[in-house]
Amino acid sequence: MRETVCTLTFEDLTIPVRESARRKTLELTIERDGSVTLAAYVDRVGRRPTETHIQDLGFRWGSANRRGHLYFHWRVALLPPEMIEYVVAHELAHLVERYHSPAFWERLERVMPDYAARKRWLAAEGGAYDV
Repeated sequence: MRETVCTLTFEDLTIPVRESARRKTLELTIERDGSVTLAAYVDRVGRRPTETHIQDLGFRWGSANRRGHLYFHWRVALLPPEMIEYVVAHELAHLVERYHSPAFWERLERVMPDYAARKRWLAAEGGAYDV
């Protein structure tokens, strides 16, 4: 059974953050026009995070560390669902390939074939979300 640790709400967007009693990891579920979950991309990437956190990351949308921890800026929730998916997939790919090497971008392309268009959109329009 999972319990809600906290809920972040902005207009019509709600982000329940749940803690798994069994694994002690956080599951990010973002609901708006659909659902974006970490689990949807874990299988595609092939690596499961040991912990997931939502916090203020300054100018970054997300980050991953060697211990398998993923961090997402709380403002990711303000992005369109397709961009949320991109940020989630991008950070999960860092659990396998730490740096933005050719191998990283190849893995991300296997997980999300249109990643390049999403990356360009986020670079061009992401500033409007004040991160």
